[in-house]
Parts: sequence; C-alpha cells; structure tokens
Amino acid sequence: MLAPRSLEESASPQARAPEISDLGRPPVHRFTTAARICLGHRGITCAGDDGHEARRHILRGPGSDPTRRTRRQRNGPHREYGRSTRSSGASRARSRPRRPRSRRRWPGGRCACTTRSPSMTIREADKANRVAGALLGLMPNIGGPRSSRCRLYASVVDSILLYGAPAWSEAAKTHNYVRRAASIHRRACLRVICGFCSILHEASYVLASIPPLELLINERSRLYHRRLENVGSEERGRTIEKWQAQWARSTKGRWTHRLIPNIIAWIEKRHGEVNYHLTQLLTGHGCFRSYLCRTNNDTSDRCPACSLAVEDAEHVIFHCPRFAEEIGVLHRLSRGLLEPETLEGFMLDAKPNWLEVSSFERARRR
Repeated sequence: MLAPRSLEESASPQARAPEISDLGRPPVHRFTTAARICLGHRGITCAGDDGHEARRHILRGPGSDPTRRTRRQRNGPHREYGRSTRSSGASRARSRPRRPRSRRRWPGGRCACTTRSPSMTIREADKANRVAGALLGLMPNIGGPRSSRCRLYASVVDSILLYGAPAWSEAAKTHNYVRRAASIHRRACLRVICGFCSILHEASYVLASIPPLELLINERSRLYHRRLENVGSEERGRTIEKWQAQWARSTKGRWTHRLIPNIIAWIEKRHGEVNYHLTQLLTGHGCFRSYLCRTNNDTSDRCPACSLAVEDAEHVIFHCPRFAEEIGVLHRLSRGLLEPETLEGFMLDAKPNWLEVSSFERARRR
C-alpha cells in the first residue's frame, strides 16, 4: 500500500492527476488556506490518514479533544427518543415515550388545540372578519342583491366562524372567546336585512332568519355527537325552540317582537324579501323623528301633522293622518282593523299583502 501524501504534495499540479495505483484509495480532502491556518494553530498536520482526522477536528470546533467520544459511543445503543439503555430506574421512567397531545376530531379535519386555547377561535374570527369585509361591497343597503342572496353570502361567514365548533364549544360556555365572532356574525346579519348598525342583535337575527351564533355552536356540537344518525332537521328544530324562548324572554327589540312574535312562521315564509325600507318599519330604526331625535339628528320627536303624538314606526303605519290613503288600502286588504300584533300574519298570508306593506314604507319616503 502506498504511503499517504502530505498536503503540499497533494496540492501540487503533478499530484492532481490520478495514478493507476491510487484508484483504490479513498479521496484525499483538499483544505483551503483558512483550514490550514486553523489546523496549524491546533498543532495538527494535514497529512496522514488522508486528511480524514484533520477534517474531523475542523467539524468538532475549537477546543475539541481528538480522543473525545461522542455520546452515542459512550452510552452505547440508544432507545427510541434518544434515551440510553444503561440508565437507572428513574431514568428509565423518564425515558418512556411521551403520549401524543390529544386531538379532537370534527367533521372535516382535526384540531390540534385544546378546549382551553382560544387561538383556534381567534384565528378563524380574523379570517371571517376579512371575508365579511370583502362581502360588504357585494351587499350595499340600496341597490344590492335581494335578502335571500345576501343570506347565502352570510352563510359563508358562518361556515368560517363555526369551523371546528365541536372542539371549542365547551370553552365557549365559560369564556368570552366567541364575543368577537358574535360581532362578526351580527355584522353579516345586518347586511342581509340592509339595516342600520344601531339595530339590536336580537332583532337583526330574527329579521335575517339566522339563529344567534351561540345556538349554532351548540347545534354543531350536538350534530357531531350524533353524526351517525340523520338528525339534522331534529337538531335544527331544537335550536329554533331555544331561539323562540330567548326571543320571548328578552327585553330588547320589543317593537320587532310585537310585529313578529312567532319566529317559526317568519323563517318558514314562502314569499317576501326584506329590504332597506321594510327593515326601517320593522325595527323602528330609520327616518322617524323619534329615532332621529334619539340619535341627535333632529331637535324634536313630534309628528309634524300631529303635534301631540310622537312620530315613530307605530304612529306612521297605523295612526298618522298624513298616510290615511295608504293605511286605508292596508285595511281593505286585511278585511278588518290592522294592528301591530296581526301585521305578521297579514304579510305572510299572501304575496300582495307583503308587497303592499313594503311599498307603503317606500311611498312614505317620497
């Protein structure tokens, strides 16, 4: 076997051409000037063992011991997760592989976050907020798509908000993680009904025919636990029952509750679209002097035709003499006296009735 050559001999032009006797030798490592200086400070020559020992010193770094063994050489064969087989009893107890973090499943994927972490809800709420902002340009209050089409757009926002709801539904009961998501949900409902931002949550949900977000979260959780059964309509019925009970107990949106006391009949209507003008009549938030005075946009809440009466939605559609002709048409269609408690049944009875109430509010604005 040929003797190993030094670094200078290997770097010479004559030594670069491979010889027939050197074809069976391992490749000689070439070192740069910086490598030679580093090895010279350590007192190591580049010759011998074909430069492999010098290369190991460079990789180990300064201050390394050439005789030092690696941890694998000292401890012998390793178990899985990098634990030595020659450890004590306490070490063996610690060397047991860790159990993977529990993952909660829901239809459509996995959730790596626990029920205590709000990161999932916050991340999805941010995404839904961006989507809702992008949809605002598609749903203007005047001249936009009809409410049924806007409800389809709002379902996209709800799908993002409810993603993985069975995983964090328990945390939503005791924490305020869903407060931001509920505000985005309400924002989408306001776009469906083309209403003012001052409309209360309860009234906006009823007019948009979309349940509150808390009830939708509970419904998704129940559907997941009963995913092997065909109980979609049953669980939606339970959600509507709870929604109806909340609507009856609530102290907010009472004018809308007088007009629409029955949620089931409203959301199952077969005709009629809510628009910008009709929403003002059904909520009382619009071009009424009582509302304008409450929002500091008018100096008086009195009706210009009836100096002693407050001009609100009830006074305009049922009692104001300025609109006696339009009120008479509504009374003839209803075949009797029309009151706030009977307005919902009158509108849902026939499509012409719905259109007449909607055109009444539009004619009042002229």
